[in-house]
Amino acid sequence: MSRRRLVGLVLLVLLAAASLSFNACRTFQMIDGAGAPLNPSYIAYYHVGPRFGLGHASTYQASRLALARSDREGRVAIPAAFHIHRPFPIEGHPSVWVELVYVPQMHNGWGQFNKASPSYPGNFEIDRTRRRATVSDLGGQPQRWEGTLRNLSSVIQRLVSRSPGEAPLRKADPATAVLTLELMGHFRQEYESFLARYRDVARPRPEMPQFLLDSERRGWTEMVEADLARSPRWGDEISRLFRDQVRSFDQWEKELR
Repeated sequence: MSRRRLVGLVLLVLLAAASLSFNACRTFQMIDGAGAPLNPSYIAYYHVGPRFGLGHASTYQASRLALARSDREGRVAIPAAFHIHRPFPIEGHPSVWVELVYVPQMHNGWGQFNKASPSYPGNFEIDRTRRRATVSDLGGQPQRWEGTLRNLSSVIQRLVSRSPGEAPLRKADPATAVLTLELMGHFRQEYESFLARYRDVARPRPEMPQFLLDSERRGWTEMVEADLARSPRWGDEISRLFRDQVRSFDQWEKELR
């Protein structure tokens, strides 16, 4: 083999190696305030990496949104994965991005485990290892419980939605399809439990943000008045936001089975 061909082969091998990345298995754990494990717990995740170019650096998504479920000890293992990324434009090695942590027992779907993810005292507190979190029960806080429903709703829609010509989830990722069915069941329970507890409870008036200019305060007040007039009680608001989605679950479940 000539030296030129040898150099070319070496460069090709190096290019291929630079385009292949490996993410080891990562494990997270959810516990309650007494240190007891929380099961089931779910993590919605994907892999994201940096993309470098002549302009501003950006990111790319190396894998689709997927789900992982906890074991009896409240540990959620995100499996190891290989990824191939493009050398041009230059794409760096991707890493796990935790989109959402959901713990049905606590009505809590607020958590993340990423580098910049904040720790919320009394909600989702991450320890120093950033691998374990103390998860609080949000059932007594309708504003935060509503946030759980919003976050869970968004994740379910993203999991089920497929682009034209793309393989359905049950074929592309059978394990995630099964867990998505579980999430839909939990969402139904969250929805019904919320209505049973707060259907006739009046929604509170939110505090006006301090950063608003004087010229913006009137508009903000009118917006709040219109919102509360439309949905004065929690039952009105939750039904308006999620009734149609819950009805669509029957069709979505058929597509996932």
